[in-house]
Amino acid sequence: MSSKNHSKYIIVGSGIAGLTAAVKLKEQNLDYLILEKQNRIAGTWKSHKYKNSIIEFGPNTVLNKSSELEKLIQIAGLQDMTLSSELKKNKRYIFKGLSFHEVSSNPLQILFSKLISLEAKLKILQEPFIKKADIEDESVYDFFERRFGKEVAQYLIAPALQGVWGGDIKQLNMQACMSSIKELEEKHSSVIKGFLQKKKTKKQIKSLSFKNGLEELCLKLGTFLGIENFQFSQELVDVKKENNLFKVTTNAKENNVYYCEKLILACPSFASARALKNFNTKLSEALAKIYYAPIFLSAFSIKEKVSSDFFNAFGFLNSNQGHFTLGSIFCSSLFEERKLEEENTLLSFLGGAKNPQILDFNKAELEKIAQEELQEILQNKISTQFTCDLIHSELIERAIPQYNNDYWQAQKIISSELTKEPCLALIGNYLNGVSITDTIENSSKLTKKLIENRGAMIET
Repeated sequence: MSSKNHSKYIIVGSGIAGLTAAVKLKEQNLDYLILEKQNRIAGTWKSHKYKNSIIEFGPNTVLNKSSELEKLIQIAGLQDMTLSSELKKNKRYIFKGLSFHEVSSNPLQILFSKLISLEAKLKILQEPFIKKADIEDESVYDFFERRFGKEVAQYLIAPALQGVWGGDIKQLNMQACMSSIKELEEKHSSVIKGFLQKKKTKKQIKSLSFKNGLEELCLKLGTFLGIENFQFSQELVDVKKENNLFKVTTNAKENNVYYCEKLILACPSFASARALKNFNTKLSEALAKIYYAPIFLSAFSIKEKVSSDFFNAFGFLNSNQGHFTLGSIFCSSLFEERKLEEENTLLSFLGGAKNPQILDFNKAELEKIAQEELQEILQNKISTQFTCDLIHSELIERAIPQYNNDYWQAQKIISSELTKEPCLALIGNYLNGVSITDTIENSSKLTKKLIENRGAMIET
């Protein structure tokens, strides 16, 4: 075999998970190579420049809840390019019927909202007296309906998880998606009691981004790692074991076979499933069961004046069932540095697990649907007849992994099978949390285990 195509470590994927793993390897002066199917770094992170602002066609912000994230920012040299906004100061709305309802970061403020009825509020006050239940496969909807009632589940939790997961809370698994809330019931027999007894962190939670967008973090990390350690246009096809080495094959026309002692798959679960089919059938089948919801992102500019400070917010989530639109982010309001003169930019997201039929439409049709639904939703908030001018759109056919009951069972099999493969690590947002901070922390931890020959098993 060519020494050029032999590395101690191979990482497949140059999104934030793969880049985090590579940083850990470089810190230990270990030999590594990153294979990337695209001709660019950053995976699904795309920061679109619009005038003197940024619109994200990927994650919009990241929370300052991770020490590993802070290290990456320092390594990338972006400390002076960081934008921040206090999370609790960013208003959020839920759109129900024809009205917008402001929701607070304090969940108990729902008692003063018109979003739910008096009967539903009385149901919330009864929550501390409801007996806990040990239901392993309980859905998010069933958990909140059981403890807080149908209105809270339908009008507060359902839209909230549309924003994070693009998910259907009747399918999402409570333990997998919201384990910290589930633990409050287990430890205190009540979510409300547990919430009131939790020690508040002194650190202010902030939303972060960078002057040129979140994609800049990946690009700077790529520069730090060195372009010579990347091979682009190398889509993973097959993984085998040969002479105690991993043989990694890609779809490139030439230079498409690589060997390594340890392998890190930082690509989506469906890509890993396809490549591992001949390596570990059971692991491959479990990975293939993880469903990814489609998302269509469409950015618009609204130049008409608004009757109030409505747009001075993070955005809104849609609780109405008749729309493909799950919600919209007010991009030019997220950070002071991105505000525009006499103009607001919004990013609508459509589809998700509840509306997978968006894949039946072409891009132009989806842009029209997004535009018409946004105009319908906002018609009572704009002082004049207004237009939404299209800026850019992106369709991500498999965007967000869904932690439903099938996923919960698949994860157990994945963890079990990985105990047999101590030189293989799987990292990404389909394991132990979809957030950026979860992905970074998990990638760092599993890479460290792999370096120390402890086997990079995921936690269940």
